[in-house]
Amino acid sequence: MTAKRRTTGKLAAAALVLLLALSFSAQATAEKVITLTFAGDCVIGSEERNHALPESFDSAAEKNGYDYFFANFRDLFAADDCTVVNLLGVLADTNDGAMKSRPARFRGAEEYVKILQAGSVEAVSLSNNHTRDYSQRGLENTQHVLTEAGIGWTSERDFWIFEKDGIRIAFVSIDYGAYQRSRDKIRSALQTLRDSGEINATVYLIHEGREYLPTHQRRQEEFGAYAVQQAGADLVIMHQAHVLQGIRILENRGIFYSLGNFVYGGDTTVRKEKNADTNLTMVVQARLYFTEDGACKGRQITLYPAWSSGTDPENNYQPCRMTAKEAGAVLAAVQADTDFQLPEIRTDEKGFAYVKLDFQEEASKAYYPEDGPEPPAPQPGRDSR
Repeated sequence: MTAKRRTTGKLAAAALVLLLALSFSAQATAEKVITLTFAGDCVIGSEERNHALPESFDSAAEKNGYDYFFANFRDLFAADDCTVVNLLGVLADTNDGAMKSRPARFRGAEEYVKILQAGSVEAVSLSNNHTRDYSQRGLENTQHVLTEAGIGWTSERDFWIFEKDGIRIAFVSIDYGAYQRSRDKIRSALQTLRDSGEINATVYLIHEGREYLPTHQRRQEEFGAYAVQQAGADLVIMHQAHVLQGIRILENRGIFYSLGNFVYGGDTTVRKEKNADTNLTMVVQARLYFTEDGACKGRQITLYPAWSSGTDPENNYQPCRMTAKEAGAVLAAVQADTDFQLPEIRTDEKGFAYVKLDFQEEASKAYYPEDGPEPPAPQPGRDSR
């Protein structure tokens, strides 16, 4: 009888230890996941002199409707939590305030905000060299149109904060001028938000780089390093070059120097440069993992190679996914400006290409299994372009 009691006690103690271990494991691995998707430069409109041309973006909108432009990525964008693009130009029904000294001015009708809505785009970056093509009034009109449509926007010290499941992510948009004027004020504001528990992560959207140059420059490195090391960015996405550039992993955070063009109404043809192809682009999707109490654990990033136009040399303004064979050109362009070996191209169930980067975990491994969470499956694409 005594021996039996001892055995029962041992079993009870073992069960208690197991229960506590399972409880601790559940607490340690409990997580929230936010999926963010980023695409490149978008001109939702045309150059002023091109609006009436039969091959213009405006003519394509009239002929094909507003859901045409993002159609091949609508499923991917709709399946995430938040999609963000860089909006070049303004949304305004008149050319009031036109900066006539500028060689190119991009403008789309106010109703074109429905194109972004139809594409499941939740937010845009506005710190770039075309948001004042129609002076300050053009920028303010664009901000008003976006706000009325429920689309977030961020510009310099106007952060946009995305929230889901108690996780709040601040999006910061800067260009060269904003970096010079406001970088320390932005850093201080972000630190205040972090210290008060108002944000859990930060994404920097940076407009910098030499146009049509397939390699990033020193200033891009400087801006990206500042965003990560000084301002605490969890992810950095850059635009401006209009062609693909490389990737840097700094302190286990991704810096993407250029995603290229996406829905790009700025040119009626696919522009060809000596060393770069503006028809090559990629979409970056980041899954951010958070502990139950809101600490960021790391990022799983997937690249989706694409064409910015389904036709070439004409621009049909409709980006489309690539097959593995086609995607080699995108991977080569990115690899040429990247100092680590990119993973191999994979394909999803529809034959579309994607590349999954190594998991980027936080410096502390306290919350995490040694090998990180199970890599997520790719989101489905469209049938064809």
